[in-house]
Amino acid sequence: MSIVLPDEKTITQNKITLEKIRKGVAVQIGYTSLESMDFTMMEDMIRGKIIQASFDVLASKIHEDRTTVYFHYKTPLNWVEHLKKDKAPKWLLNRYPVKYRTHNIKRVAVFKRYAEYPKANIAIPKTSTVFIEALGGLEVIHDVVSV
Repeated sequence: MSIVLPDEKTITQNKITLEKIRKGVAVQIGYTSLESMDFTMMEDMIRGKIIQASFDVLASKIHEDRTTVYFHYKTPLNWVEHLKKDKAPKWLLNRYPVKYRTHNIKRVAVFKRYAEYPKANIAIPKTSTVFIEALGGLEVIHDVVSV
């Protein structure tokens, strides 16, 4: 269907038929992951429900690196200075420049690399360690960054 407007612009409308199909996810995990699995359900007004699954995975740390990151930025000193920055005429800004507050933030970023064994099919007590040969399955390299 097309509609022609007086200024020669055209609006076209198409009909699309939607059907509902079923989707799913299947993941093989070991007993260690299964026993520690948690599900969280959250409401999102726009996107509907969000379901989050979290679980423990057997892993071996390969490497850890730390670096210091510095963030420098400035903001107007108060709400009056912010208003002056956004709305004041140039002559006023030339005579009375905006006063700023400087922020210096230092954070330590930690980069960790793990070899994970998500298909390890053994139950392990919380306080024991396991030899790599007993884990089974293939390892998965996983990087973690925390600031």
